[in-house]
Amino acid sequence: SDRHGPLTEAKSWKLLRDLVVSHELPPWFNLVPRFDTVAGAVKQVGADGEGLIGKMLDVPYGERWTKYKRVETHDCFVTGYLPSKSAIYQAKGWIGAICLGQHHQGTGAIMDVGTCDGFTQEIRAEISANPKKFLNQCVEIKCQQRLASGKFRHGKFLRWRHDKNPKQCVFPLGSSWKTGPNADE
Repeated sequence: SDRHGPLTEAKSWKLLRDLVVSHELPPWFNLVPRFDTVAGAVKQVGADGEGLIGKMLDVPYGERWTKYKRVETHDCFVTGYLPSKSAIYQAKGWIGAICLGQHHQGTGAIMDVGTCDGFTQEIRAEISANPKKFLNQCVEIKCQQRLASGKFRHGKFLRWRHDKNPKQCVFPLGSSWKTGPNADE
């Protein structure tokens, strides 16, 4: 096949169909037809997908591919800290990540919903210098999704939520909470 010419819809479907037939792909892999808008593709794929990879059909193969990752935001509160794995941050005595909690909507119990990082060096330094000051402070994080375990996948710090208190950071009713060796799949 001509890898340098435009990847037409017919050619792309043939390549993908051949790939699917010749390989055992994971159950989360879904082939979807061509869409002219991201909104149309997201609607087709559904809310459970990790994201989409889009490509302009009129450009050569391998050019102008774009990833559209699923993103959710959640309000949580700080329950603790993890040490840094970075030698540079360890030498400065800086934290690696903050541990997050939410109150279960039904019982009020504090749920461990994972960790997040992704803060600026200034914020990391401030938290590290005064860790007790930031316990129970509310934060908004972004993540790719909430796993079956209830924890967040790839949690990243967005901002402090000084307008909220920890009781307002809620783990919703109806959310699954699995435990055991396969909980984070």
